[in-house]
Amino acid sequence: KLEESLENKLLNSIVENANQVGLFENKTQLLDDYIEYLINLFDFNLKNKRIVLDCANGAGGFVAQKIFNSKGAKIISTGMAPDGYNINKDCGALNVSNLIFHVKKFKADFGFAFDGDADRIVAVDENGKVFNGDLILYIFAKYFKSIGQLSGNTVVGTKHTNFGVEKALNNDGIKLIRTEIGDKFVSLKLNEQNLILGSEQSGHIIIKKYMPTGDGILSALLLSYILVIENKKLSNYLDFKLYSQANVNVEVKNRQKIICNKKLLNQICEIENSLSAHGRVMVRPSGTEPCIRVMVETENESVSQKYANEIAFAIKQIDSEG
Repeated sequence: KLEESLENKLLNSIVENANQVGLFENKTQLLDDYIEYLINLFDFNLKNKRIVLDCANGAGGFVAQKIFNSKGAKIISTGMAPDGYNINKDCGALNVSNLIFHVKKFKADFGFAFDGDADRIVAVDENGKVFNGDLILYIFAKYFKSIGQLSGNTVVGTKHTNFGVEKALNNDGIKLIRTEIGDKFVSLKLNEQNLILGSEQSGHIIIKKYMPTGDGILSALLLSYILVIENKKLSNYLDFKLYSQANVNVEVKNRQKIICNKKLLNQICEIENSLSAHGRVMVRPSGTEPCIRVMVETENESVSQKYANEIAFAIKQIDSEG
């Protein structure tokens, strides 16, 4: 509601001079304060580690390099040539193949990819295996529980969080609360429940213990710290089986009309019943694009893809029928 109110004021040119509605001040040293805060947050060094940083031709490159250099790591940087147009282009957390290529090429211990504004992170281990927000949530949750700092032994994920991760967390005595997809919903639930840790699969990770918002560089630093103090490779943490998630986006003319179609709802219900407790189905209208997003999750990749394709085909038929 607040976002809509602000947007309406902008659209209708209802603007006022900042001096008339509040106070503001310029603080040019804030970037230095931020860098110093992160550098001093964890006492460790990376002097024997080779790390790739894919900075997505975005805002985090200078900061990430400075922070990881301060820890003694040997840094291989990519996505460090912003020209005003190439942000996230074929690089960063949205295009992780660039990070995988560089990790393998330089035989790095691990690597991190940020997105353009550096609030997201995706990690890659020494073998090129991708660790998304779900897997990083699992590592962070186990760490905080091990040092007695995981409030309520509970973390927050979303409806997209892999069921394999939830089962692994449960096996370690950690509860997962799911929210709607969106880091604002994760943050809201953390505040409501007085919890410290939540994430989205896409790499938005919120660690309330250290910062009120998602921060990819903070997450990369904490993950590096855990690897050093526990003396493990990143690959050592994938000690459970992920469920296979098949995702299909279907462009449509009317998202809300199709999502409420009785024929589609019945088909989804039939698939959910056939999967029983061995899988999940999620069908939702995109909030940013003219499409319906379909996700089917089971232990079997071909089964997941089969049902996702069936639902996508049904959506296309309904859309073509008007």
